[in-house]
Amino acid sequence: MKKIYLSLLMIAVSLSASAQFGVSYHDSNNSFLGLNYTYNNKLLSEFRLGSSVADEDAYFEVIATYIIRSSSSFDLYLGVGIASGSEPSQRGGVIPAGLNIYPFESKTFGFHTELAYLVVDSGGIRGSWGIRYRFL
Repeated sequence: MKKIYLSLLMIAVSLSASAQFGVSYHDSNNSFLGLNYTYNNKLLSEFRLGSSVADEDAYFEVIATYIIRSSSSFDLYLGVGIASGSEPSQRGGVIPAGLNIYPFESKTFGFHTELAYLVVDSGGIRGSWGIRYRFL
């Protein structure tokens, strides 16, 4: 399974037309760091690595989102992804919907908020907020 995730990440990195890399931090009860890649200002793929406050186990997510509405100061997105961790309750699907807000003209630094439906044993909705930086 890890080979599939690594292959998907390598394919995303190899694309080069009108693309940009970025990093993000999501704060919630399951905080995580993300490395993302935006293609043609419409598709955003993100690899997220995090840990839970309750559990000391690390987990990761691979997310693909589509920016459904964009302006000079915000991006609204919806996506799907896969989550994996050492516990069965951390493995399953993720359906994120979020808003990136860029308060500065350059659109490199911004804030984001996200709701994600977790398709795992316990299910539920995870809310997070954080910061995002894009390397232009």
